[in-house]
Amino acid sequence: MKKNYSNILWALAFVLLFVFLYRNDRLTQEKIAYYQAENMRRFYSSKRIDKAREEEVNNIVKKADEGRLLAFLKEKIREESDAEAAAGVNYVRELQKTYPQVKGRIIIDGTSIDFPVVQGDDNEFYLDHDYDNSYYINGGVFIDYVHKGDFSDQNTVIYGHNVRIGYIFHDLDKFRDKNFIKKHSEIIIDTPVARRTFEVICAMDVHVDDDYRFNYYDDDEFEEYLKLISENNILEDRPLPKKDDKLLTLSTCSDVRDRYAIVAVEKKEAYVNKKDFNYPRAIASLRKRQGQNISIY
Repeated sequence: MKKNYSNILWALAFVLLFVFLYRNDRLTQEKIAYYQAENMRRFYSSKRIDKAREEEVNNIVKKADEGRLLAFLKEKIREESDAEAAAGVNYVRELQKTYPQVKGRIIIDGTSIDFPVVQGDDNEFYLDHDYDNSYYINGGVFIDYVHKGDFSDQNTVIYGHNVRIGYIFHDLDKFRDKNFIKKHSEIIIDTPVARRTFEVICAMDVHVDDDYRFNYYDDDEFEEYLKLISENNILEDRPLPKKDDKLLTLSTCSDVRDRYAIVAVEKKEAYVNKKDFNYPRAIASLRKRQGQNISIY
């Protein structure tokens, strides 16, 4: 009986010791937190940091928070852009299964230009045929037959009619507006392999025999090409292309001279910054466009 009573006393003593140590530890932590807070209060209220310094510290913290938020948003944009690019590539691949002549798709934000891009054995067939090879008075959007067709040439030229009532490449005239280029300077080319993004650097009226449609330029030819751009570019404050740039040229007819051309340089960024492209556009947008007996030039 005495032994049991002794065990109970020892157990009770152990419990009391544990409670004492626990409470003492909590009090110690609370004291430490209190003194830390009190020291910080005294520090900020003392002359060791004035109001200007406090604002400077707050601004540093604010900029750090903004930097983290900006990095987060950029990553979200990149993820969404990568998803859109994958959808664009898959769209072209699916289109190619039925129409192997399709080499890609061209989209220019702010315009109605959203077409499959094809390539034929000459530059005549698609003047009055659509991407599916059926007759269409307005024609298709097609790559010059002398080019490789995979946008690997130094310069890839794409043709399309300038239809007076607004079809095909008529909306390229929007680049004559100085304000348009400020918001809409990108050309998207989706291929079966990847999305290619080009920055518009030139809009010019040229003669049909001007040398703006070469797929490759040697050094002397390229100097003449730069001169042609410099003398005819209606866009302001746009850089000249470099010889190792990948170029995209959109060519259509013009009332000013024989031809009107848009020149763009491939961008080095891994993703498109604009977020108002609608991918994938409905297949209905590529349904047979009704042929009309309208004036083209």
